[in-house]
Amino acid sequence: MAYSEIINLRHSTRSFDNFLLSQEQTGEIKKILESTESISGQRLDWRVEKIEQACSYQLFAPVKEKNGISFIEYGFQGEQAVIGLTALDLGTCWKGYSNSFGAPCFIEFGKEKSSKKNLLIKTFTRNGVKKELKDLIKNGSAFLTNENSFLLNCCRMAPSAINRQPWSFDLLSEKKIKITVQKAANADTYSIDLGIVLSHFILGCRDLGISIKKTILSENSCVFELN
Repeated sequence: MAYSEIINLRHSTRSFDNFLLSQEQTGEIKKILESTESISGQRLDWRVEKIEQACSYQLFAPVKEKNGISFIEYGFQGEQAVIGLTALDLGTCWKGYSNSFGAPCFIEFGKEKSSKKNLLIKTFTRNGVKKELKDLIKNGSAFLTNENSFLLNCCRMAPSAINRQPWSFDLLSEKKIKITVQKAANADTYSIDLGIVLSHFILGCRDLGISIKKTILSENSCVFELN
């Protein structure tokens, strides 16, 4: 299955059925974590633990340096893992706080449980309702090629806290795209959000077989120059 298909299938899971990871699933998750790319050169030590008195597991990584670039990396690698978990038919949800070994947040995952309560939560958080691409492009719509449209549609499907979708896109040329996330009072949140949306861009490039010539990363934006 293409990454873009998995991106479109994925949604936040709020309730989980009781289950235990099989040895095969554990091995597959290990492969997923080992294959995640880095955007800043930092490799995070991702760990999986069963959540006490819960039906689910948590995925997290310690972050030694509490700065914007480290949190971008956290979102970037973490969302690649989320897409991998979705491909294994596991439900996932980014959770805003973690007490585990200095992790800024964690990813809860497991077997999704359907309920009326979940439907109400999805309605409240506008789950699945995304802004139109035209509303996210701030400049350079004349450079919107079919390839760029595909990549940015992958980006707009990225998850964010309360589905607020804080990103915007600037097309600097047909081969140069800038992705920006609006700064928030909570620096951890917006930096992680940026990492998440950047991972969707990279996964879209993999689908199209596009290589990236140059990446310019800052604490609230990233410019990709494509080959």
